[in-house]
Amino acid sequence: MKANNIRFKLDNIVSSENEDNWWRTELFERNVRRRLPKELEIVVPPPAEKANFNCFIYVLGLQNDPQFLGHLGWEFSRTLGGIFDGMIRKEILQRKVRSEKDDLIIYRTSRGIISHAGIMISSEKVLSKWSWGPIIKHSIFDVPNHYGSQTEFYKVTDQVKEFVVKLKKRYPQKIIFFDLYQTLLDVKISSVDPSIKLKEELIGWVPFTEELKKYGITVTANDFLKLYGKRRDDFYTANRDEKFHHHNMQSIIAEVLEKDFNSKRSLDELLNLVYVYRKASRSWLRLYPDVFETLSVLSNEYTLSTASHTQGSFTQLELRELNVEKLFSYFVYSSDIGLRKESLEFYKHALEIVGREAKDCVMIGDNYDVDILVPQKLGFKTIWVKNPLTVSRYAHLFKQETKDTISLKEFAKLPEVIERIFN
Repeated sequence: MKANNIRFKLDNIVSSENEDNWWRTELFERNVRRRLPKELEIVVPPPAEKANFNCFIYVLGLQNDPQFLGHLGWEFSRTLGGIFDGMIRKEILQRKVRSEKDDLIIYRTSRGIISHAGIMISSEKVLSKWSWGPIIKHSIFDVPNHYGSQTEFYKVTDQVKEFVVKLKKRYPQKIIFFDLYQTLLDVKISSVDPSIKLKEELIGWVPFTEELKKYGITVTANDFLKLYGKRRDDFYTANRDEKFHHHNMQSIIAEVLEKDFNSKRSLDELLNLVYVYRKASRSWLRLYPDVFETLSVLSNEYTLSTASHTQGSFTQLELRELNVEKLFSYFVYSSDIGLRKESLEFYKHALEIVGREAKDCVMIGDNYDVDILVPQKLGFKTIWVKNPLTVSRYAHLFKQETKDTISLKEFAKLPEVIERIFN
C-alpha cells in the first residue's frame, strides 16, 4: 500500500538516530528535504533552536509565546501528550465524530499513547509540526508509522489553552502518584472465591444486558459473560503473561459487540455500558475520610497523577462522580497501557507520561508489594498507606515497618510526610 511505504520511509527519517538532521535548519536543508516523499509539502522549515517548539505547542497556537520555546519550553512541552490525555479524560477537550476545518487531530500508538497532533485544514489534509522539525502539510495517514494509525478529532478552545498555560506557570513541580482503591477510594473488595466472584460479576452484567436491548441486542447476562470471558482469555493467550499484563474491558466489550453481534457502538455508548455494569457490581463507592481535603491541599503544591491497577473506562467516571477528577493532572491506568503494577514497565510508562525522573516522584498506596517495592526499584520515593482491610497481606514482606508509612486514619498528615521526604 502506497501510504504504508511512505510511513515506513518516514520512520527512518523522523527518528532519534536522525534527530540532528531533522530539527537543525541547515542540516535539514542539506540532508533531509530532498529525501522526503513528494506527497509532503514543507510549509515552514525547522526554526532556530531558541525559537523551536513541538506539535502540541503548534496546535494550541502558542508558538509565539517565549515561555514555550527552545530550552525554556522543552521540559514542559514533552509532557503535553500526557496533559492532552488528561484534558480528554476531563472532557476539557471535546471529542468530535467528524472533523471540520481547524479541528485538532490526535494520533495514538498501538498502546494508546498520544504521539502527535495537528490541525485539520480540510477533510483529508492536516497541517502539523513534526516533532522539533518542519511544519508539514500532509494527508491524514502520510505520517511516520510510529505515530500510530488511531486518530481522534477535537475542538481546541480558549479553555484548552488556558489550562495548559496555567499548568506551565506551575512547572516544574514534584509529581505525586496515587493508587486509588483502598488508598483514596473505599469500594467493596471482590471475593477470591471463584463461585462468589462469578455471582458478583453477574450482578453487574444483568443491567448491562438490559441496556443492550436498546441497540436491538437480546442476550442473557450469563451468555454475554461467556463471550466476554472467551475474548478476554484470547488477550492473555497471545503471549501475554497475566501476572504482568492487563486487559482493557471497554475494548473487549467493543470486540464482543462488533464480532459476535455485528453491533459497532460509539465511545460514549461503550463508556455508558461499562458504567452501568460497574455501578451495579461495586456495591458502594466513597472517599475515605480527609481524602478530598488532603488532595485539595496537595494539588496546590504538587502535580497529582493516578497510578492504578484498574479499568480506566469506569475509574475516570468514578473520580468525576466523587468530585476529585479535577484535582489530578495525569491519569495512569493499567488497562490503558496493558500492564499491571507488578511490572517495572508500568512505572516507566508513568514516568514517560509525566515527563519526570523517578527522584522527583512519590508513589503512595496501600499495596506494599506493587505500590512500594516495585517503584522503589526505579528510584521512586514511596509512602505506604496502611489500610486495615489490606495490611495483613504484606506482613511477610518486611521485618520491620517501612519508614515512610501512615495509617489510613492519619491521611490528613500526608502533606507533612511528603514535605519531609522531598526535603
